[in-house]
Amino acid sequence: MHSKTQPAPPWNQDDDLIEHTRTTGRAAVRFSIPDNVQVVMGSSSRQEDEVHLPACRKDNVPVLRRRTGGGTVVLDPGNIIVSVALPSHGIGSIDRHVDRIMAWLINCLERITHKTIKRLGYSDLAIDGAKISGSGMRNTRDVFYFSATLLVSPDISLMDRYLKHPPKEPTYRQNRPHNHFVRAINPSATPADITTFLHQLSTTPLPQPPPERQGQKDRDGGRALPPKRQGQKGRDGGRHFRPKRQGRGAPFSPEQK
Repeated sequence: MHSKTQPAPPWNQDDDLIEHTRTTGRAAVRFSIPDNVQVVMGSSSRQEDEVHLPACRKDNVPVLRRRTGGGTVVLDPGNIIVSVALPSHGIGSIDRHVDRIMAWLINCLERITHKTIKRLGYSDLAIDGAKISGSGMRNTRDVFYFSATLLVSPDISLMDRYLKHPPKEPTYRQNRPHNHFVRAINPSATPADITTFLHQLSTTPLPQPPPERQGQKDRDGGRALPPKRQGQKGRDGGRHFRPKRQGRGAPFSPEQK
């Protein structure tokens, strides 16, 4: 008899970041590095279609479900997670928010790596046609939440072990297996290098919002603040929180007008 697949627990490390933006009307950004290996599914992903569950169970790798869309990913300490919460004003603002964030990430990564970064698909980033970052997003009445995974120096072999070939894929993937479709930004990066990479990212400010369309208003100004230690005050007076379920990283930085 086959055992019934159990619902995946939530991956909810950014709930405080989202709530901050909801209650203050200000943007917030967080950079974090996973403490351990975990498989994180999109909001509508099916475990039986996307995850090698026996391998995850054998290795005691948790299988979680995030609130955003997108496919299933493997997170490990070679990744940097970039989370952004922006004040939102309905569905019409999604493309505007994504364009703003993607331009910022490309600028950050090209400045640090001195490599040409291309935006492929809707919100993937690639070097020479190989994916280095994927993302998921969720838009509600008042908050747009975006989470991207940067493949700085991950163990790519874990993707084949824990993930099936996705049921949906972007055109540019061309049916390539995981180890031919993705690449590390810096395969030789040490944990110290990854932490340095994170802090370099956090010093590049989120750009100002694009010009408002008639009837729309952005209340945030998009100026990123440097990483803070737990308990320090932000320049807008807000408290910084330690990322949930994550390891090394910068507590989120509330943005100012």
